[in-house]
Amino acid sequence: MKAGGKKEGLRSVLSSVVAAAFFLICFFALQWNFLLCTLLAIGLFAGLMLLTRPSPMAMERLEEEATAREKLREARKDFVKIQECAQRIRDPQLSQKAQRLARSADGILDYLEKHPDRVEGARRVLEYYQTTAAALLNRYVVLQQEEMKTEEDGHLRQ
Repeated sequence: MKAGGKKEGLRSVLSSVVAAAFFLICFFALQWNFLLCTLLAIGLFAGLMLLTRPSPMAMERLEEEATAREKLREARKDFVKIQECAQRIRDPQLSQKAQRLARSADGILDYLEKHPDRVEGARRVLEYYQTTAAALLNRYVVLQQEEMKTEEDGHLRQ
């Protein structure tokens, strides 16, 4: 069962217990009319359910936070890929540029992890630029390895 389902169940049980206790006190202790006690208990139950309901804004905020965490998790994977590629690139200039890119991405991710409310504003950087950079660097490393294999094959044939 999800955490939201448990909270909803607890909310229902507590509202029911309070409404039932109210009914029993009114009907037996105060000896009020059965119909009046029943209607008041039902009203109390409905009121408690409405009062303890999470606000739509709170639900939206929870959904946004979950989305932000997921985007950051994906961005962190791209960052790791950029770092790995930067270390595997043999061209010194390109390797330095890739390492600088990795440092920038790390700084951005550190900031966003401290300020998750800003993730939506950096969505384009995370979802497009960083992902594209990781894919391009990875492709460069693959081509670099293929070139190395081709050179080795040429040496072996001679």
